[in-house]
Amino acid sequence: MGTCSFCSGTSCRDSRGGRAGCGGRGMSAGALVVVGTGIKGVGHLTYEAVGWIEQVDRVAYCVSDPVTEAWIREHSRSSHDLYTLYGNDKPRSETYEQMVNALVEPVREGLTVCAVFYGHPGVFAYPPHEAIKVLRAEGVPAMMLPGVSALDCLFADLGVDPGTMGCQEVEATDLLLRRRSLLTDSHVVVWQVACVGDLGFRFGGFDNDNNRQVLVEYLEKFYPPDHQVTHYSAAQYAVCGPTIRTLALRDLRDEYLTGVSTLYVPPIAALDDDHAMAQRLGLSEDPSRSSRSIGTNTPAHLDRYLPTCVPSALATYLADLACDPSKLSAHLDDPQAAVDHAAGLNEEERAALLSGDAGAIRMAMKDTTETGTTDTPPGAQIEGRGGITPHSPRSTPRKEP
Repeated sequence: MGTCSFCSGTSCRDSRGGRAGCGGRGMSAGALVVVGTGIKGVGHLTYEAVGWIEQVDRVAYCVSDPVTEAWIREHSRSSHDLYTLYGNDKPRSETYEQMVNALVEPVREGLTVCAVFYGHPGVFAYPPHEAIKVLRAEGVPAMMLPGVSALDCLFADLGVDPGTMGCQEVEATDLLLRRRSLLTDSHVVVWQVACVGDLGFRFGGFDNDNNRQVLVEYLEKFYPPDHQVTHYSAAQYAVCGPTIRTLALRDLRDEYLTGVSTLYVPPIAALDDDHAMAQRLGLSEDPSRSSRSIGTNTPAHLDRYLPTCVPSALATYLADLACDPSKLSAHLDDPQAAVDHAAGLNEEERAALLSGDAGAIRMAMKDTTETGTTDTPPGAQIEGRGGITPHSPRSTPRKEP
């Protein structure tokens, strides 16, 4: 049994499998759900986030573009703009504590609140983390759902894969205050380069050029002044592109930056492979060399490939839960009753759902008939990993080779 998204507990199930540790309460008893809108206006919203925004009692939002704000106000029952808590030269820490209170108080009154923050709601966002912590300590359901962050956009727009050479993220002020070392053999992302050492807020933007000089000076301890870096800002609107300006590190001193500017620093050089370690790991070839063949699409023979059954009553049921908070709440409160009333599910699908085991649920949607396993489409991946025995409502369970 996994942890509960609402209370982060592993023992929050009662005898029926419902929510017990987090109060066993539905949406009507007070709860906090934190979602992210991503960076690009409305386009980065997930179905899951949309469902919560549309169904909760109240939405409290802090977003960075008018398109998303207008959408929230039009699609929510009641909404409140947390951005109004900011003030010129007002310490951000004070604003953040007020935001926490604005999220916590209505939940204590019994309302279900959806807190909406731009980007990923847990990235550089103190209020949602603190509000969840406070409410969970009081036994009140609270959870956070992921969103598209500026880092995700950077990976896409700059073509950076953190799986190659690794990726180090640092916040500009923290980097300087703690004199953190930088991994020059990895991709490095420096957040909040426009507000180095600035703990306040101004609606007109940040103005701390002197501190930026300190940042560049520190970066030059690790990189040569002519090292090419990228000033990056993700696109906020569908009709606009991202800001991508490549320049020498030394020239960052005079670069015009905004509150959403991020600095990407590419690696200087790759580390050499440890051949002794490669041998210990059983890697007979150079692990840095690709073994793929470009331009070929002929599938290899994968005798364990199991296609997904379409249509699938179980897949439809799970998709509905992912997009509809009221249905999800009903299932979490009483899984047995919800599954018993679900249309189209057979006994084995119901058993898989009630087990709470992701592997069993996955296999219940797979076609394990002989026809299904022999028809291997291009690009197929091996299924049934992790020691899971194929289990399908459409065939007798059988062992994998």
